[in-house]
Amino acid sequence: MISGNRGPLRRVLLVAGLLAALSPAASADLPQQPGWRGWLRQCATCDADHQRYCMKLDDAWAEAPTEVPVVVQVHGFNSNPAHTRALVKLVRGQGLPCGEFAYPNDQPLRASAELLSAQLRLFAEQHPERRVALVTHSMGGLVARECLEDDGLWPGNVDRLIMVAPPTHGSTLARYAVGLDLWEHWIVRNDGADPWRRVRESIADGLSEAPADLRPGSKFLRRLNARDRREEVRYTVLLGSAAQVSEEHRYLVRQTLLKTAELTPGWETDAAAVDRALACMDEVTDGKGDGAVAISRGRLPGVADTVVLPFSHLGVVHGDQEPGGLEARQVILDRLLQAAPR
Repeated sequence: MISGNRGPLRRVLLVAGLLAALSPAASADLPQQPGWRGWLRQCATCDADHQRYCMKLDDAWAEAPTEVPVVVQVHGFNSNPAHTRALVKLVRGQGLPCGEFAYPNDQPLRASAELLSAQLRLFAEQHPERRVALVTHSMGGLVARECLEDDGLWPGNVDRLIMVAPPTHGSTLARYAVGLDLWEHWIVRNDGADPWRRVRESIADGLSEAPADLRPGSKFLRRLNARDRREEVRYTVLLGSAAQVSEEHRYLVRQTLLKTAELTPGWETDAAAVDRALACMDEVTDGKGDGAVAISRGRLPGVADTVVLPFSHLGVVHGDQEPGGLEARQVILDRLLQAAPR
């Protein structure tokens, strides 16, 4: 529960939820989650969210031959389809039918997987002859795997899953995700939305459950990684090695921290805790991670088609000049063409 000196924030969230609950636009079509968080999110969800959180296909997708898979991109944490659209830029250029799936990126990953499953099942009912290939970035890979590898969610129409920078075994940076919602909905947002709309949309987007699922050893990850791969699906994993911190730099930072602690009485315990955290952060170390996901934590048992390239976590989707990112996009296209008729 919200506690401490957060009384004003508590009142804002509660009033926003109550106002949304009284609004005729409030709806209950998104997956339900138990507890006060789920109740508040459900109250804040309206028709505009259903138009945003769904699977949308390009206008001309149906003109492609039925043998060609429909490529659907799935974004990651604190992101949206527009941020990761570059991953399928080459794919669209080849004329393959494409689309994108948007979901509340801060809610429990299970709820997002349920939403993806519902959208894919609806597509299967409407177009039983069409097959689907999923291209995911970061956390989107976990959402897709939960959908495909849980028998209760398996939609039955997905042939291929290509995951770019998936935090298969979590990311230590998830422990420091507090404040990213503030950044997403308030600091960098410039669409002129009024404060009440920003509060409501930040609630509908989730209440920081996703970072908890992304922490190494989380209940969600233990359950997900205990399952077998889906036999009907061909998997590909692309991992990046172009983080911004060298191993030498990380070592120097740790040594400086510990030496400073020796000269600052009472700070030894805190310094030791920070040092332990830095020791585990392969995510941010060049050659060992992409800045957010460590190579060692991204690998998925049972997936032989794993490719390590020199791209960074955000550069692979934003940096057209990043060599590793261009290579990653080419690998995605090559794998998808393998599933398309020659």
